Amino acid sequence: MIEEHLRDCIYIPQGHRLVRQAADAAEADEDRVSTCQSERFQLLDARDNLVCRYKAWQVDNDFFGYFEYDTDDTLVDRKTVTL
Repeated sequence: MIEEHLRDCIYIPQGHRLVRQAADAAEADEDRVSTCQSERFQLLDARDNLVCRYKAWQVDNDFFGYFEYDTDDTLVDRKTVTL
């Protein structure tokens, strides 16, 4: 569901693809609200070069948001929406 919301919010040029990254075990936090899910994605061009990265999250069916990072891991955009 997170990937669907992200695809609806961003522009993916023709020939590019959005790829889910493996979950980082270090990110798991026992104290976090169990209803908050997060996933990381990469946008790759036709030659599999990294275009940007996304960290997206969803809280229940109430909120969705993402951070967009460039190839140097600098925050370039963020968005939060009510579902």
